Amino acid sequence: MKARVRIRKATLRDLPLLVRHRRAMWEDFTDVSSSALDRGDVIYRLWLQKRMRAKTTVAFVAETPAGLSIASGAVFLRDIDPFPDAPSTSPHIISMFTEKEHRGKGIASRILRELVNWCQAEGFRGVTLSPAPKARPLYRRVGFERAWMMVMRFPNSKPKGRTRVGRRR
Repeated sequence: MKARVRIRKATLRDLPLLVRHRRAMWEDFTDVSSSALDRGDVIYRLWLQKRMRAKTTVAFVAETPAGLSIASGAVFLRDIDPFPDAPSTSPHIISMFTEKEHRGKGIASRILRELVNWCQAEGFRGVTLSPAPKARPLYRRVGFERAWMMVMRFPNSKPKGRTRVGRRR
């Protein structure tokens, strides 16, 4: 099956699939409520549509010979603080998902390689991702290594719907 699966660049016509795959990804490793996922689907679809049109996000889809989409993943360019001799954006991989019956066949690795190749072709020095614990072995096999970053969590904080500093949706 591995050799017969085709990896292609996603288009705006793939938005429903990409949103469905992202939702399934969240369902796989969190216990978020259906209503929260519903709200997230709307927000993600609008965000992804805007970014794909602006060419600041690219996604790839894996398809069977019959045309069934079975996996996907994306990389977006996020703004970072500028420093000497470096771009002011950094690629970050998101929304990796493979349908359960197609896992363990190397499909996610192939999508990751496409995303990494895209980043290299665009001249970036590296790419990041924030993996779910159970997905870490996959990323290590492809060549990712663990980096160290500190985080402070606010467990009692409630989202205010901000999309940018100082602006509300």
